[in-house]
Amino acid sequence: MPEEVQADEAQPEADDGYPGGPVDKSVLRTYGDHVATRLWDGVDRGELRVFSNGKKLKEAVIENQEVDELVKSSGLYTLLKCNYEMIDKGLISAFVERWHHDTNSFHLPIGKMTITLDDVSSLLHIPITDAFFSVNIFNKDDAAELLGELLGVSLAAAYAEFNLTRTTTVRYNWLLDVYHQRCADQHWQMAARGFLLFLVGCTLFSDKSAFAVSVAYLECFRDLNSCGGYAWGAAALAYLYDNLREASMHQTRTVSGYLTLLQAWVYEHFPTLCANCCRLSQVYDEDYPRALRWKPKRDKGLVVPFRKALDEIDVDGICWTPYREHRPKRPFEFLVISATNVACDPWK
Repeated sequence: MPEEVQADEAQPEADDGYPGGPVDKSVLRTYGDHVATRLWDGVDRGELRVFSNGKKLKEAVIENQEVDELVKSSGLYTLLKCNYEMIDKGLISAFVERWHHDTNSFHLPIGKMTITLDDVSSLLHIPITDAFFSVNIFNKDDAAELLGELLGVSLAAAYAEFNLTRTTTVRYNWLLDVYHQRCADQHWQMAARGFLLFLVGCTLFSDKSAFAVSVAYLECFRDLNSCGGYAWGAAALAYLYDNLREASMHQTRTVSGYLTLLQAWVYEHFPTLCANCCRLSQVYDEDYPRALRWKPKRDKGLVVPFRKALDEIDVDGICWTPYREHRPKRPFEFLVISATNVACDPWK
């Protein structure tokens, strides 16, 4: 009998999970490092740093018809207009706090919601089907050779740029200079590649540097006749998911990715929440990408009001079918995706 008593006493205490949930720690495996765990402990990291490249894109003008046609054929032309100059750091931060990598969704009082491929298609008018692609991590030698082959950049100029960025990335301003040089030389395909790399760096694959883009994405534009067949929307969504995962960890202070996409999604689905932080565009037409329907207002950028509003939101505060009047212009696409990798970030 004494041995049995000792055995019982040796049993570990039951694990009651995290304060406020979840009780079962095996469900949300990354929750231990999530920002929400620190909020329960009274530690508030405040607002995340956010970046917008809207002004950069507004100043980037395609002046040559040859380049214009090549950019249009890429399927990415609408991105030139789909960029908010003001990203609401309070709004974005509040939604990041609700994001969970284990489910790739926002956890709300009414359940889970996420950004879908249909949202990407409706908001941006970029392709979400067809071919997937992957990008590789390049060393400086390979990256310099790729810049020479596809953009006509000398090895010396490529290495000089890498020395400035300290990685195999190139600055937006540097890319625009290369673009203008190739236009002056009438090397239209090289000019278009440079402009497209600048475009995706400012939008779909925007990173924390806020001024540079990985050379790895240049490989996507090797064949300008086929790059329009890529599922750019799927790549953008996968990249955003990955950046939301990182930003939801308590030690992170910056969020990157295509934040215009996230902010437009919030505007469409949470109209009461966003009543005071955006307004309807007076020139919007349903032929345009749905993101252009909204004009962000300058806001205080505080996370607490949005955090409280999300704590109290109910089903009546959400618009479940925001694109109903947009369907004649952008029909819903039925598709099945059975792949483990939709896209990849060259740095992860």
